[in-house]
Amino acid sequence: METSKTLAHGTLGANSDTWFLMTRDQMLLVDVSFVVDSSLEGKTVSIVGTMGTPPGSPFVKLIAERIVGHEAIAARAFEIYHSDPA
Repeated sequence: METSKTLAHGTLGANSDTWFLMTRDQMLLVDVSFVVDSSLEGKTVSIVGTMGTPPGSPFVKLIAERIVGHEAIAARAFEIYHSDPA
């Protein structure tokens, strides 16, 4: 069964050992299997992943594949905009 990708954005937070994303409408629990850059906590981020129940968890979470801060996205967009089209 193929699961569809989810893209969510909001403010990344942490509570003890749990990451969460505060969106405009809701709080999403986030499951990460990689080290998250702790400087992203409290910042606006975009997360791509799938919604599901990770092994060992009773909760549905956004199982993150990648977390990117909006400052990094803006910097990359600026670089692309000002790049030489050659």
